[in-house]
Amino acid sequence: MAVGIAAVLLALLGAAFIAAGFDIADTPPCKEVNAAIESDPGSKLANANECYDGSTARRTGQAALSIAAGIVALLALIPGLAYAITRRWIVAFGVLVTLAVGLAILYALLGRVG
Repeated sequence: MAVGIAAVLLALLGAAFIAAGFDIADTPPCKEVNAAIESDPGSKLANANECYDGSTARRTGQAALSIAAGIVALLALIPGLAYAITRRWIVAFGVLVTLAVGLAILYALLGRVG
């Protein structure tokens, strides 16, 4: 029962990681926003409420890692619930959880670089 609850909670976190990844991907870099403010203060980019303080490569890497961690966390729901029902698939659940956590750690570390 506890594994099933953990699988559902992990799936919810996975959905949040996917949403965060798409949010990061849609956020313009601060360099572009600052350049737009200087050149055309009325442009849509100049009026952006937030910007990503880093390179586009780092932004792309963070978005990709976040989405990948979310997908793996969502995939862990299947063996997690299967284990809760049949008492099998615990190894697959453990592998997917480990992979999701590893990707989430890489996502966090990439955000701190710089």
